[in-house]
Amino acid sequence: MSQAETLIKDMKADLGGTELLMPLRWLKENKPLTSGVRQIFLLTDGEVSNVTEVTNLCREMSEYTRIFSFGLGHSPSRALVKGIARATNGYFNFIAPHTNVDIYVAEQLARALQPSIADVYVKWNTNQRILHKVPEHAPPVFVGDRLLFYAFLDESMPFDHTISVELFIGTQQQSIGLARIDHVPSVLSSQLVMRLAAKALLRELSDDQKTIDKELLVNISIKYDVLCPYTAFIGVERRLDINSESNIDMELREVPIMISKTCQESLTRFRDFQIRIF
Repeated sequence: MSQAETLIKDMKADLGGTELLMPLRWLKENKPLTSGVRQIFLLTDGEVSNVTEVTNLCREMSEYTRIFSFGLGHSPSRALVKGIARATNGYFNFIAPHTNVDIYVAEQLARALQPSIADVYVKWNTNQRILHKVPEHAPPVFVGDRLLFYAFLDESMPFDHTISVELFIGTQQQSIGLARIDHVPSVLSSQLVMRLAAKALLRELSDDQKTIDKELLVNISIKYDVLCPYTAFIGVERRLDINSESNIDMELREVPIMISKTCQESLTRFRDFQIRIF
């Protein structure tokens, strides 16, 4: 501990900006000496111009490295902080100004030191065609955590009354749980659950930068009324009586929105976006 404190005191953050690619490459080239998972705590208050490259690099070493990321201050890059943690099956926190950082770091440190179940596998036993499963690969499960799984079934097929879900762990696929499903909600009858599932699916498909299917993302977004990087929803209010008293005090107010530099890449994608008017 004393060596670590001495090293930190001698460090200087005078590189002219946030540079993560080089140290992350060093981590990838220098794997852990043991077979365990390496835990990394990353604290940043800035932005980088190569979020996609950094996130993909983290994903490549996710088998032996887990990153707990913290965004500090007023405007850290949310895409960076979230992307690094999700790519390595870690956790992220955003810490507001004038907040005690130690509380959040200690909380995640306690999580990192706990044993976890790493090789989790879910098997869906059904005769119905499964269109999508989320997540495709389950992240490690820590003590006290809740893990959600979603499956999109082909609604054109008759309901399978023998559906069950099994949870396995380890390379030997040891079964640790079995649940039977007697009802599958339709899109119309359970919009809340379906939108949560659609949001999780869109996030997973968007995180896979190598095989992004824009048409698929747009179709899912429009079907379930959930935004994705290539869609936008526009709300139109129609008033039948323009002379009504309720319109007298109407005024236009423009509210500025702060957009970080890392969002510029995402903004260029809107050239292909689909607009849904409701």
